[in-house]
Amino acid sequence: GPVGMATCAGLLGLDFTRKVTMIEKGPRDLAKDGPFSNVIGLGSRAQKNLNEISEEIMENIRPNALAFGPGGSMVMADRTSIRSGLYTTLQNTRSSSDRAELLFETAAASIDTEQKQVLTECGKTISCDLLVLADGVHSPNAEKLNLPALKATKYAHYDAFKIMNLPALPEPLNDPPRMHGFSTTHSPNPGWTDIFNRKIFFTLFPRKDGTHAAILRFPIRDGKNPRGLSSISELRELILSMAPNNATLQDVYAPYLAEVLSDNVLQACVDQDPRAFWTTKRNSVVDAPKGIALIGDAALGFPSALGQGTARGFEDVTLLLDCLRHAAEEEGGE
Repeated sequence: GPVGMATCAGLLGLDFTRKVTMIEKGPRDLAKDGPFSNVIGLGSRAQKNLNEISEEIMENIRPNALAFGPGGSMVMADRTSIRSGLYTTLQNTRSSSDRAELLFETAAASIDTEQKQVLTECGKTISCDLLVLADGVHSPNAEKLNLPALKATKYAHYDAFKIMNLPALPEPLNDPPRMHGFSTTHSPNPGWTDIFNRKIFFTLFPRKDGTHAAILRFPIRDGKNPRGLSSISELRELILSMAPNNATLQDVYAPYLAEVLSDNVLQACVDQDPRAFWTTKRNSVVDAPKGIALIGDAALGFPSALGQGTARGFEDVTLLLDCLRHAAEEEGGE
């Protein structure tokens, strides 16, 4: 995933001679990332971390992302766009170095901690000095190593959401950017620090079959519907009043939404019970054997809203790189 790809890019950026092998269970064709690509929010801190890993990464992500907030301090991009930006960075690094090996559509079949070897499902044996596990909240590799399971506790978030099923967009919009966002203030002068508690978001996500899913996200305190509205006319007025991130989208999306927001679609949304954004909190962190590092959700299990586990994983990458640089200085070499 994104954290593993960022780790690979960061390790290749170090002034070392070690080879770096990335084992990725996903396909090389990033367009096959899934029929519904999750959104990841990259705040100013996450962007800073990515720039520390490689200055190319954000340059490669921004063309297919939405930026908003003071100075573009928040960037939202779907997972496919982020993986694509990271993959482009890795490809550029590989063109100038023979240290990188990228293995797609495979995974670790077994891990030998004594011999420091990984046997992949495709039958390849890889010897390593350092093994980094960035395989998510249910880390299958942590299970292979018999590491203690991390206990998780669910607790409610402040937001609720509803999903609307919409038809395909007009032809001109079938190309990237893949995600388009609309928002409106929930109350006058909300203030940036409380923006997510006072904002209503309406975001369109493409599916592989050409249709779209729209997520309507609003403060959970509003009740069943945003602003407590109860009629389809109120919901239609709210959605159509939201401003997209640029004028071009406004010109195309306004007539599209006006056409597809039928009474049936809106009534289904009004009647739909909202779902709360549940987040997961870890109660403990495991200690991995020497030469093995767990990063991102594999170690921490961050709240599952806007991909913050991924954003935190990027910070873990910078910390890991700092540790390696410090160790090299202490040892007087690699």
